[in-house]
Amino acid sequence: MKVKCAKCEEPFEIDPEIYEEGDSVECPACGVELFVARKGKKINVVETFEEEDSEGWD
Repeated sequence: MKVKCAKCEEPFEIDPEIYEEGDSVECPACGVELFVARKGKKINVVETFEEEDSEGWD
């Protein structure tokens, strides 16, 4: 699944079968540490992780 880096906005692939809510992942373009936020089958990456980060998505 493609996600967009919260820092540099470069898209990259992340496997939703491997990453759980709150896991950290590194952006391959800029190297910033990001955190996985999930809502159902949707997945996103954020710079800081809090439970609320997965709420309010389109």
